[in-house]
Amino acid sequence: MLVFVSGGARSGKSTFAEQLVANVAAPGNLHYIATSEVTDAEMKSRIFHHQERRTGDWTTWEQPTNMIELAPKFSTDDCILLDCLTILTANELFHGGVIQSANKVYEKMIHSIKQFHTVKMFVIVSNDLFSDKLPDDEGSLLYMKLLGSLHQEIVRTADYAYQVNYGIPKKMKG
Repeated sequence: MLVFVSGGARSGKSTFAEQLVANVAAPGNLHYIATSEVTDAEMKSRIFHHQERRTGDWTTWEQPTNMIELAPKFSTDDCILLDCLTILTANELFHGGVIQSANKVYEKMIHSIKQFHTVKMFVIVSNDLFSDKLPDDEGSLLYMKLLGSLHQEIVRTADYAYQVNYGIPKKMKG
C-alpha cells in the first residue's frame, strides 16, 4: 500500500503519517527513513523534535540520498515512513553542490519508490510548496517543477493521499 501525505511546514503532516504507520505495523516492523541532515541549529532542533516524538518501536534509517539502497532490507510485513520527499529530492537534485539532471533525478526517484511496492505500507511525507509564487532563480524553479512532477506521479499511483492543514488530515484519494 502506497500512501502520500502532504502539507505545509509545521502542518502536522509528519505526526499524522507516524500515527498512520504505527496503527498498521506489527512490533518490529515499524521503520522510519530519515532524509534530513544536520546543516544548522534549526535543522538540528527539528530532527531532535521528530526523534523525541517517535517511541522506541521505530527502526530509523538515515538515508539523505540513494533511497533505493534500502529497498532490499525490507519484507512484506514492514511498514515504512519516508520523511520527507521534499528534502530527499533537494539532496538528489543538488548533490555535491551541482545541479543534477532533473529528468534523471525524477526517473531515479520514481524507480526507487517502485522498489518498495512489496512492503505492507509505504508512507511518503512531502511539503506543499506550491501555495506561494514561483521562485525567480533557476535552481529553485527547477526544484519546484521536479517536486511537483514527483507529487503528481506518486499521487497517481498511490492508494491513498492526504493533505494536512493545522493538524487536520483531509483524504484526497482512496
